[in-house]
Amino acid sequence: MDPRSTGNIMNENRERIRRERDREKNTYTSPRLALRRVLLLAEGRQFREAAAILGRLGPGVLQSVATELPMDLLVEALPHSSHLIETLLNRLLTIRGWMEIASLLHH
Repeated sequence: MDPRSTGNIMNENRERIRRERDREKNTYTSPRLALRRVLLLAEGRQFREAAAILGRLGPGVLQSVATELPMDLLVEALPHSSHLIETLLNRLLTIRGWMEIASLLHH
């Protein structure tokens, strides 16, 4: 195999992965769609994948999703859901203060 063609294939694969990653970052602009995806993943006990989605959400979408997440179910799923809960609280803390987080999650 020609080294130049191997380099081209690697560059094409790298570019394809970058495009997919960029597309994933911009996928969830709708709070409803983001919430549905997070809930489906959490229901399937794929808490790390759900946390990854929360980590990519913009501030407005994240806050909307946080108000609708069933925290009681996530707490019941501890310790498996700990990464998801930690990601959610850390992201909210960077956006808002502790008092606002408590009011946001205490609905």
